[in-house]
Amino acid sequence: AIQTLFLAKPTVTPSYTYTSTDIAPIFTDFIDRFMAKSGDLSGIVVNSYSTTITLKDKFNTAWKDKTTDDFTASWSITKRILPKISAPSLSITATGYNISPNWQNFNSTFIVQSGTSSSTNVGTYSTTFALRDTTNTCWSGDSLDELTFSWQITKALVLLPSQSGSLTFNGNNQQPTWNNFNSTWLAISGTTSSTNAGTHTATFTLKDPANSKWSDGTSSSSRNVPWSMSPLKVAIPYITGSYTYNGNNQAPNIYNLDSTYVSISGSTSATNAGSYTITCSLNNSTNTTWSDSSTATKQLPWSISALKLTIPTVTGSYTYNGNNQSPTIKNLNSTYVTTSGTTSASAPGTHRPCMEGQSRRNILCNMEGFRRS
Repeated sequence: AIQTLFLAKPTVTPSYTYTSTDIAPIFTDFIDRFMAKSGDLSGIVVNSYSTTITLKDKFNTAWKDKTTDDFTASWSITKRILPKISAPSLSITATGYNISPNWQNFNSTFIVQSGTSSSTNVGTYSTTFALRDTTNTCWSGDSLDELTFSWQITKALVLLPSQSGSLTFNGNNQQPTWNNFNSTWLAISGTTSSTNAGTHTATFTLKDPANSKWSDGTSSSSRNVPWSMSPLKVAIPYITGSYTYNGNNQAPNIYNLDSTYVSISGSTSATNAGSYTITCSLNNSTNTTWSDSSTATKQLPWSISALKLTIPTVTGSYTYNGNNQSPTIKNLNSTYVTTSGTTSASAPGTHRPCMEGQSRRNILCNMEGFRRS
């Protein structure tokens, strides 16, 4: 035999909140194969509804209480309770753009806004919020009244810019970086860039004094702000090494000489032994200083030492042979020493050649200058 199928009676979620759209009740244990629904299958507005549940086959199926009668499930849609509109602050500061208070709980599905919703300019404004549907919605506290707010935009407070960081002369046009420079509110003029070291002045002016003011409360005047560029510090040149007379023109090695910024004059080269001075001058004492922060010329002494020669001597002995003979002279440097007197002979006897340094200033031979015979 085929037994009757016993089914649990469906239950309905009894309450729903108004959404402004169609709502269908939710049933538990409802089986489409064996059951049918009639009556209120959905609803939109706030109301009480009823849905009838029927067994499709009352011969082969029954409810678990062994009945087969239709039954009605009741459910309802209730008002949507909306939290009232609020704002963290009804006084806001101008930004240069269109702004409004930060309205909390505004839901355009259920609420309509009127009045001044936003503005750019300083002033006092009014905004009203009303329920779109007072039948199906209400404010918290069951109120239906419109909510009106007075709010204001106040002037923006603009900080006076100041130079950020530092600039050093490099030969190029440079402009400073500014702290607190807000291009929305400020225009800049005056000396906004420069090539030269020194103190310069930039002028800042409020673009929109109707909607902004300086942080000290004034809004009528421009403000001059100084900025500076430091001179480049140039390394001080110096000379190292020693120089000895060699008959040629000689120039000392000058270290740290940057010809872009420094010029030299004076005895920059010499041939003769002696003491000399090279003068180093900054090409531009406005834009550069020495590394010690001074700008006066720097004197670089240098010298060429006299060449030291070993004293020439006559060596060996000579015997008459009827021919003209010349003695061997040891350490004779003919480049710097000249010989005169009897430099050769054929007759027996004592002879004296004479040897003399060509320049007493440039040649030393164990003393300043010499004459040997």
